[in-house]
Amino acid sequence: MNRPALLLLDCQHHVCFTRSNARSTLVCETVVDRIHRLLVAARHRGWRVIHSQFRADPSLDPVAILPAQPIAGLEPLAREAVFVRKALSAYSDPDFARVISGCAGAPVYLVGFSAPFSILATAFDAVAHGHRLTVVPEAIGAPALGDQSATDVGNMTLEVLHRLARTTSLEEVEADWLNVDMDDLKMWGTG
Repeated sequence: MNRPALLLLDCQHHVCFTRSNARSTLVCETVVDRIHRLLVAARHRGWRVIHSQFRADPSLDPVAILPAQPIAGLEPLAREAVFVRKALSAYSDPDFARVISGCAGAPVYLVGFSAPFSILATAFDAVAHGHRLTVVPEAIGAPALGDQSATDVGNMTLEVLHRLARTTSLEEVEADWLNVDMDDLKMWGTG
């Protein structure tokens, strides 16, 4: 069987750390830590790692000429595929669908930020393309929206994602595919 793939969606500084209150920052840092642990272990095990990053249209945001900086520790390596897009869904880049099609036979684990927007849009498009993504809920970040807390928005988004994609816990991914224990993570510098 093929090795799994790890898809990091919108792991960019401005997506995660736009809210300045301490609770939002702590939640974001927790999700970043979980994604980082998974990313380090996946790289160590030789998984395919795919990054999809949002870049605002410069006509809408003149400051957004380049994609926002990746979050420290979640930066793509030179050998990893990076898709820069202007629309919500990772599938807005036509080459993205080809890469995901090439991952058939093994799970494609979806982690990242912007849950009610790009993650949900990508999950809908995955269904339309006949792809099954596997969401790792503990490694998904959501912003607060209006009166809804980030936790509430994340929970509502996950309810929809459960209908569109497989879900599995971070613990299951580590046990089933990575055989990770805390000593391994400490050795790799992430424990």
